[in-house]
Amino acid sequence: MPYPATSKSWIVGAECIFAKRYNQGMQESKNQEAKQGELKPDWKDFVALVMAAYSILLPPLLLIFGAAALVLLLFYLVF
Repeated sequence: MPYPATSKSWIVGAECIFAKRYNQGMQESKNQEAKQGELKPDWKDFVALVMAAYSILLPPLLLIFGAAALVLLLFYLVF
């Protein structure tokens, strides 16, 4: 056991093991992409897709809701 049995050093050891496995997985996925020649989407691509959809859809929705709120406010003030 390379680390003493304290909670903090155990966490550091677990982080090192996780980092090694993560790096190995990244190397394997890069090798697979190079072999197959096709790109596979991951979570970052999904986040980029969601952000793009929000950037396209949010301004028109805000305009519609803002216009509706102004009409309702006008009706409230007039009637």
